[in-house]
Amino acid sequence: MRDIIFLPMRLQPMHIGHLELISESSKLGQNTTILIFNTETQDENNPLSEQEKIKILKKTIEIENLKNIKIISMPYYKENKKRFEFIEQNIKLTEKSLIVSGNKFIQTEFQKLGFKIRTPQEILGKLKNISGTKIRKLIIEKKEYKHFLSSGTIYYHNKLD
Repeated sequence: MRDIIFLPMRLQPMHIGHLELISESSKLGQNTTILIFNTETQDENNPLSEQEKIKILKKTIEIENLKNIKIISMPYYKENKKRFEFIEQNIKLTEKSLIVSGNKFIQTEFQKLGFKIRTPQEILGKLKNISGTKIRKLIIEKKEYKHFLSSGTIYYHNKLD
């Protein structure tokens, strides 16, 4: 069993694919650390603020009764070096840690550092046909999208309605 399962995520917005990945990944280790990536500005590709993403993630964890999950929000850094310094200082990864990410850059860089990497597809098998990009597009097109959202996202979305 791994000591830390490390999941870096954008969560723009958090959807059922994220929830399934967090739930299944957390079964592989003693503790799960979710790193929320933030952007320099909010825009149509990044509509949620740092605080909104944290609230949604915390509410999803509560509703789904997920255990041993730590949330760390990383400020926006333009340089990758500063991002890795932040991770090194705030997440105590060891040789027993597992990195779970579908991002090729993250996979490559953490592999160079000697970490074991697993992709979402390796964790889940077949992936759901969903992404934050798809959800944002459905919202703009005024099409149905709520069935793709995580429980915490629905909770906060309903509070706004």
